Amino acid sequence: MSVKHWEDFHGTGALATGPSGEGGTYDHEVGTAWREFFSTLPRETRLLDIATGNGVIALMAADYAKEHGLAWSIDGSDLARIDPARHVKDGPQRLAGIRFHPGMPNERLAFDESSFDAVSGHYALEYGDIAATLRAVHPLLRPGGSAQFVLHHAGSPIVQSARVSLEAADHVLQQLRLHRKLHRLVTLEGGNENALRKASEDFVEALRTLKASWAATQAQGGGAHRMYALAIESTQRILEGRRALPGSAVGLEVDRAEEGFRSGARRLSDFIRVAVDDDAMARIAESATTAGFRQVEYSPIALGGTHVVGWQLTMHRP
Repeated sequence: MSVKHWEDFHGTGALATGPSGEGGTYDHEVGTAWREFFSTLPRETRLLDIATGNGVIALMAADYAKEHGLAWSIDGSDLARIDPARHVKDGPQRLAGIRFHPGMPNERLAFDESSFDAVSGHYALEYGDIAATLRAVHPLLRPGGSAQFVLHHAGSPIVQSARVSLEAADHVLQQLRLHRKLHRLVTLEGGNENALRKASEDFVEALRTLKASWAATQAQGGGAHRMYALAIESTQRILEGRRALPGSAVGLEVDRAEEGFRSGARRLSDFIRVAVDDDAMARIAESATTAGFRQVEYSPIALGGTHVVGWQLTMHRP
């Protein structure tokens, strides 16, 4: 399951984890934070968006410049082998003029010093060495240049949902051991009748508990309910195809399903790990100052003034 599909499945919140506004860009308070940053930049600006992914912030900057008749030059870098034009609707037209640089880590940005008037990053800093990234960004800015980053907030609903989802994943993988019990059942061909009966009983009991957990979380929905639903759906799919395949082949299907489940759980764990609390945010601001930035400021971004979805961090090169 891809990162995007995993986040979509777990309902991690479009406003916080992915574009949701018109044309696949950010809206509400998240979008406002970026538009306010863009409004501070000169008429002729060269902007670098780090960890750009599919270029959402770069696209927002290009749209802002076009709307206000500004002469902006925009670059986007990312460690991954990105190709935004392929993955964004009408990408070749909408992203025309934006230069993307795949295979470039945040900590080693291969641009000349004083190349940019501004640097942006949306959920970028927290996925690498923050201090090293800030040290790499600082010399790229021209004197008087500015940078803004949005980071995951440890108290956000999406992080809370991820924690609940991860607990459900642990329940399925470690406590119920659903996939291991299913694997044993489907690969016991011509084995001892008592062993087969025991394997069947163990699996049926695990599946019964799983379905009870799914039913118990149905009213509130959320990540745990969807996690249990994913485990039930994949199990049923394997069982439905069991008669058409030998036990060894079904066992491989179980292994693949389990690895997919574990991979999703690891993504949730990584997501929770990088979310930034108050103390960590203070340390990041200190790292920015140590890297040479001044006027380092940060504040939570809250939807409707209530649901915190991220941190807004701004800084300037003197």
